[in-house]
Amino acid sequence: MGRIDDIDNNKSYSFSKDGEPGPVSKKLYNKLRAIQYGDESDPYGWVTVIE
Repeated sequence: MGRIDDIDNNKSYSFSKDGEPGPVSKKLYNKLRAIQYGDESDPYGWVTVIE
């Protein structure tokens, strides 16, 4: 996460000086995407396959 936009109040809150997410955010994102795409197991039952 690099920024949160508050549209109602016309404000933006930046959390990154260079516009890139930090290492923890990157790791979390990559883990979640791997679970979503079936590249890693889903130990919590988050994914439901719809055929």
